[in-house]
Amino acid sequence: MSGYESKCITINRGRQDPAQVAAGRRARVTGGGSAVRYCCGRSARTIIAAVFSYGTWDSAEERGSGEKRRQRAGTGALVQVGRQTHGMDGSGGTPSERAGPANICRIVCSVSFIGFQKEDILATTMSSVVKTAKAMILWSAKATRLSRVVRDSRWRSRRLLILAYHGISLDDEHEWDSALYMAQDFFRRRMRSLRDGGYSVLPYEEAVERLYAGDLPPRAVALTFDDGMRDFRVRACPVLAEFGYPATVYVTTYFSGQRYPVFNIFFSYLLWKGRGKTVDLSDIVPRLGRHALDAGGRAAVLRLIRDYRESAKPDNAELAQIARRLANAVGEDYDRLCDRGILHVMSPQELAELPRFGISVQLHTHRHRTPAERAPFLREIQDNRRHLASAGISPEHLNHFCYPSGVHRSELFGWLRSENIRTATTCIAGLASRRSPSLALPRLIDTCNITPLEFEGWLTGVNQFLPRRRHDRF
Repeated sequence: MSGYESKCITINRGRQDPAQVAAGRRARVTGGGSAVRYCCGRSARTIIAAVFSYGTWDSAEERGSGEKRRQRAGTGALVQVGRQTHGMDGSGGTPSERAGPANICRIVCSVSFIGFQKEDILATTMSSVVKTAKAMILWSAKATRLSRVVRDSRWRSRRLLILAYHGISLDDEHEWDSALYMAQDFFRRRMRSLRDGGYSVLPYEEAVERLYAGDLPPRAVALTFDDGMRDFRVRACPVLAEFGYPATVYVTTYFSGQRYPVFNIFFSYLLWKGRGKTVDLSDIVPRLGRHALDAGGRAAVLRLIRDYRESAKPDNAELAQIARRLANAVGEDYDRLCDRGILHVMSPQELAELPRFGISVQLHTHRHRTPAERAPFLREIQDNRRHLASAGISPEHLNHFCYPSGVHRSELFGWLRSENIRTATTCIAGLASRRSPSLALPRLIDTCNITPLEFEGWLTGVNQFLPRRRHDRF
C-alpha cells in the first residue's frame, strides 16, 4: 500500500520484549525511522486506541482500516503511528499522490515510553487520556523537527489558519470563563509566537481571496474576533498595533450604543464574583431565596433567572435593576462594572474608529442568534448591517459573516448569498483549503485552555492530522 493511501497506523500482535520494557521506562527520542513507535504494554496501547476511537478519520477507507486495526490489537502490542509518504515538500509520486492529505507527513522519529499503569488510565477521564496522547505526539513531532518540516511544506503553504478569539480580559474575566476570555499578557504571547515563527498574518478578506486564488504566502494566518465586546478596543487593539497585525471583528449590534451589559453572561459573571458565599436573593426575582454560590448553586440561580425572563419578559431597564440588585447581593458595584465596560459591546463611536487601526468590522447578526426560518434569519442580517452602517461602517464592505456560536446549516448558504455575503466562518477547528466551502470556513477558537504546544501544532499544521472529536472537525 502506498504512503498516500493510509495513515500507516499499524498494531502488530506479539509479546513484549522484556528488554524493550526495561529500556522504555523513560521517554526517549532517536532520529531515523519512518514512524513514531510506541513500544508499550496494555495501558499505553489503551491510550493510543483511545485517541483513535475518540476521533474520526478523514475518509471511510481510513475509518475502516483504523477500526480493523483496533480490533486486532492485543496485550503487549507494538504500535506504530505515522504517515509513510513521498517527499515532505510534495516531491515524489504522482500529482494525485502529492495532493492527498496523508502525503504531507513522514514521521522521522522513534519514541518509546513505558510505565503507564492500568489503574492510572482507569482513573483518568477520556478527554485527559486523549489530550495526553496528543501531547506526546506533538512533543515528538517538535523534538524531531517534523513540525518545522510540515510548517514549511507546500501542503501548509496552500492552507490558511483562521484564528478566532472572543474576549481579552479587562479584569478577571479569564478566571471566570477561560473558554471565552484570556488575559492580555497571554494574548500578547500568542501574537509573539506568530511573529517569532515567521507567520504571515494577513487581513482576513485578503487571506481568503488569496486562498482561493492559490497564491497564499507561506505560513498564512488570519485573526478574527467574535461579538465585538468593548475589551477588544481596550485590550486587543493595543497588542495588535504593537505587532502590526490586522484583524476582523464580527459584531453583534443589539447592545451597541446601550449602557447595558450582555445580560446572559453578565448574570453568570456576577454569580461567579460571589462564589463561596451564601446570599439572600429573594428580592432579585420570584422564587429565589438563600443560595450557596458554589458551582451547583450558581447554575440553579441562573436557571431560575432564565425561567423568569422567559415567563415575565422583562425589558432591558428591568433586567438592569435585577443585575444591580444581584451585584449588591454579592458585594459588587454594578455602576463600576458598567463604567469599565465589562461584558459590554462596543459603542457606535468605538466601532467607527476601528478601520483606522487596520480592523475590519463585519456581520455577526443583530441579536446573536440563528433563526431556523428564512425571514427572521434575513432580518437578523439586515438589522445587523443597518446598525453597523449607522456607526459609520461602509455597507458595501459588510459582506463577511460569522455564525453565532458556530451554529450553521447548509440551507443558510443560499440565504446568506441573497444578502451578498461572500464568506462565513464557523467554530469548527481546522485549516482552510481551496476545497473549504466559502460559507463554512473552519477556524481555531483559541483559548487559554490550549497549551503553547497545541497552539504551535495548529500553526504548523501538525494538528490537522490528529484525530479530533467529530464536532471539532471540519
